[in-house]
Amino acid sequence: MKQTIIYPAIVENIHNMMYRTGKYQGQPVRKSGIYKIMVQHGFIDELGQPLSESIDSKTILRTIRSELKLKCYEDGFYRCMDVASSKELETSKLIYYGIKYLGSGYVFNPLKLEHTFNSFDLVLMAIDTITPRKLMQIFPIDKKYDGHKWESKDYYTTMDVMREHGMDRQIGTAEGQAFDFLWDYMNHDVMMFVVRFMSVLSDMSQLKGNGDPTVKFFESQGIEVKHRADFE
Repeated sequence: MKQTIIYPAIVENIHNMMYRTGKYQGQPVRKSGIYKIMVQHGFIDELGQPLSESIDSKTILRTIRSELKLKCYEDGFYRCMDVASSKELETSKLIYYGIKYLGSGYVFNPLKLEHTFNSFDLVLMAIDTITPRKLMQIFPIDKKYDGHKWESKDYYTTMDVMREHGMDRQIGTAEGQAFDFLWDYMNHDVMMFVVRFMSVLSDMSQLKGNGDPTVKFFESQGIEVKHRADFE
């Protein structure tokens, strides 16, 4: 006989609010999912009791929607993994979901570090097989034109790099691979993916006792690197 779970009133209220705004991404929002997210983010304890005297419903809704969106990217990424090598459309989906999912957040876990690295590597290998023109279709260049003012990349510098590479030439070449290309690509999602990947590389290096490669690079350039402990 199926057990009926009685969720606390706060979960019931949030669930009702989610349904008033419609289903998320066309999928029903389950109370069990809302309960799990609220516990994970410290809104309530395991018994459903609020952990704060004042809980902002809008903040909870934003958090839940953000987590549900991340779950959509994660599910899409893993669905595409097995068939990406044989279908161009699936390769594009793998790149889209992979960058969205892996770039959304990274939490260090030594037990999952190798798996995380392999996931990033899979996306980068997929990007190696497409052209700059195709990448533009998946992740359009951000319309930011003031890079010269801040001495940073922008729409123009990205287009210059792409033209120099060749718009219809495969990104992965003997001269360089996807990571080098993405470094110069002006798109917020792509930049977050690159930043998260650098964090993974740093953690892997430190786990092997080789220190932080980012710190080593700055020190080699004569730049002093301060740590949080230096300010405490």
